[in-house]
Amino acid sequence: MVKMDPTRYKTWKKHLVVLDDKQCQTIFHRLDKRCNTNRVIHQDVQRTHLTNEKNELELLLHLYEHTHQADGYVQGMNYLMAMIIHVFPSRWERWWAFTRIMVFVRPMIPEFHPKWASWFHKHWLVKYKIILKSINRQLYDILEPSLQDIARLMTFRWFFIWFTQTFDKQDLFIIWDALITTPHHRRIALMCAIAAAITSQAQTFIMQHTHTERTYQIINIKAKQPKQILQHIQGYY
Repeated sequence: MVKMDPTRYKTWKKHLVVLDDKQCQTIFHRLDKRCNTNRVIHQDVQRTHLTNEKNELELLLHLYEHTHQADGYVQGMNYLMAMIIHVFPSRWERWWAFTRIMVFVRPMIPEFHPKWASWFHKHWLVKYKIILKSINRQLYDILEPSLQDIARLMTFRWFFIWFTQTFDKQDLFIIWDALITTPHHRRIALMCAIAAAITSQAQTFIMQHTHTERTYQIINIKAKQPKQILQHIQGYY
């Protein structure tokens, strides 16, 4: 179990809870909390290993789906919310922090805004290719024919998988410290740089698979040494 870190809590709150506490609590307590049960949410919550607070996780996800009906619930949100639960002690803070993170994620969701998602996909692929080529030209040359296919996985679902499941619990929060505190206009470049560094780190694993398998095996990479990854990519974002 990852213990709550007072310093991380203070930093994340500064970046994710943008209104003052009284306003946030007032708005949260006025929300209609009579939510319908979503079987997909329930099933995903039971599979979520990042937290033992299953009831809290399910309640918050149902509330978000009910309140933000244009977004709805998408598989992968459970991991983001589970991570938030570790950092914030109160329910209203958890809800507001998750809502703010969804502002970062929403442009990647094709169902929400196809044009935004298309722009993000193209922009991500260009940045990812440039950075991977720079930090590991050998691997870039090997993967280059497959990068367009690999990029199809680089949607918000891939974002959820890589940045909430690729690292162990303790390491995960180090990566998210960077993602949350980096200015918005630099965040896409940071995500691409982290992804390129993870890919480079996993070269041996990737090369164990055939050309056809690599596209799908690449999202099963387990990354380590997040501090070294962030140091390695300084200057790329």
